[in-house]
Amino acid sequence: MQIGHYLIMVPLAWIINTIYYIIPNYGVAIILFTIIIKAILFPFNLKGMKSSMRMQAMQPKMKELQEKYKDNKQKLVEEQQKLYKKENISPLAGCLPQIIPLIIMFGIYYVVAQPLTNILHLNQTQIEEQYYQPLVDKGVDVKAYNTYNNRQVDLMNLAADNGLDVPLLNFNFLGLNIGHAPLDMIGQKNYWYLIFPLLSGITAWASQKIMMDGMKYMQKDDKKKKSAAEQKTADMQNSMNSVMKYMPIFTAWIAFQFSAALGLYWIISNSTQLLQQWYINESIRKPHAEKVVSS
Repeated sequence: MQIGHYLIMVPLAWIINTIYYIIPNYGVAIILFTIIIKAILFPFNLKGMKSSMRMQAMQPKMKELQEKYKDNKQKLVEEQQKLYKKENISPLAGCLPQIIPLIIMFGIYYVVAQPLTNILHLNQTQIEEQYYQPLVDKGVDVKAYNTYNNRQVDLMNLAADNGLDVPLLNFNFLGLNIGHAPLDMIGQKNYWYLIFPLLSGITAWASQKIMMDGMKYMQKDDKKKKSAAEQKTADMQNSMNSVMKYMPIFTAWIAFQFSAALGLYWIISNSTQLLQQWYINESIRKPHAEKVVSS
């Protein structure tokens, strides 16, 4: 856990801290930070996708080996290894480049959600002494903020609203305080904050849709009847896709309850992902599928 903290969290925290130091606006810092990290991770995503395409193109040969050596498992494994070596493909080549961005994306979320830790460099004891306990002494109900450390933005904004003399960040973004949660602001009849959960859900849906469109291109590579194992895998994928359909709603609901800063992060992250996926679909997956169909 400590290794992951120093390898992932510390560098990410340094990046967003540097951006905020240059441009002291948390909204702008989130936008630039998210775009920079997405750009850094894009080559990993691209490499993983290309490896997956090469693996899929090799499937007919793999099926021939499976049919030929179906009664000799040891020989099958040996021939598969020879094929991998001949085609210069590693079975794990498509997995690792996709796992790395996924791990880092979790780190990005926590870095954005914890400005007290990552920008003001306060430890948990300092946060409790300077922010949490003074609010308790004022009679403010902050039990949830002590339980969930990813609500540091909300805690900081609550400190500002109650006049605490503590270090604060600039949460003003396009005339809105992104330290506030849309749920709280609706109670004050400020409906502008609804734009954050709405755009979070819409961009999540759009990103998901264009990703599914890309998968359809890949499915055109093999028109043959699926084996029982392949059909089972396809059924599992369809079940997962059915569950994923509800993720945009879940994203919008979370963005509605937490600070608008989190919603802003999701909007930029989803939008960047959408553009990257569009590029992959149009420049790589679509031409590849058309080439396979015409051959």
